[in-house]
Amino acid sequence: MKHLFYTAVIILSSGFGNHFLAQTTILEENFDAGIPSNYVLYNQDGYTPDSAVIEYTNAWISKQDPADPSNTVASSTSYFDQPGMANRWLVTPSITLGPFGNILTWQGKSHDASFAESYLVLLSTTGDAVADFTDTLKAVVNEDIYWTNHSVNLSELGYNGQNVHIAFVLRTLDGFKFYMDSLKVVEQDPVGIAGKEMVEFQLYPNPATETITFTTEANVQQAIIRDINGAIVMRSTEQEIDVRNLANGMYFLELVHSNGTVSKRFIKQ
Repeated sequence: MKHLFYTAVIILSSGFGNHFLAQTTILEENFDAGIPSNYVLYNQDGYTPDSAVIEYTNAWISKQDPADPSNTVASSTSYFDQPGMANRWLVTPSITLGPFGNILTWQGKSHDASFAESYLVLLSTTGDAVADFTDTLKAVVNEDIYWTNHSVNLSELGYNGQNVHIAFVLRTLDGFKFYMDSLKVVEQDPVGIAGKEMVEFQLYPNPATETITFTTEANVQQAIIRDINGAIVMRSTEQEIDVRNLANGMYFLELVHSNGTVSKRFIKQ
């Protein structure tokens, strides 16, 4: 278990001299000593783990990485004594975000390629109860069997300066085992600040009923709309996109540009 709070000074060089930016680690957890007592666990599916995974006596447990016995990680199961959809929550303690450059990162992997795991990463600004989590940060579908790095720019999503909880929710139908490690939140991150400047865009109206429009100075190659499970439901090369055929609900508009991708949430009503 590691809760590290420290500041590192980063010097960025440019033709105009040196720029000093402080990067502060707000939260870091590697689960080396198990799941900390200030994390909240919820078993919302109520299923009993199959006898092959009987060690999962709670919604999430600490477990050795099968590829590296020296590494302890957080783990959950979606393999039950009857077919069913997992709904197992791991919720962080309250995290006070900085004024800018807040980045969330973690690593995830599935145990078996034949039973790839899917999960949601949710955020709450009000509390750590299940009903408090109304914002979806990311939907990961069919996680790889090798450790995969993930990140979310919380500043781009408008959470600067807020007290938040992050929830990792396993949502796999009849899978096996999921592993998560290297959870970290930093503020005043120079990469996050630069990324925001390079890919700033506006999306309106939000909520939308007929069309959405985005404006940006970035060289956008393609616009992709994903549902909350991460599945692509629409592609477009236009700045104004007709969304009348989408079912009501939450979606992500993802812009593919010359330096990567950036996304914003919107509601279809």
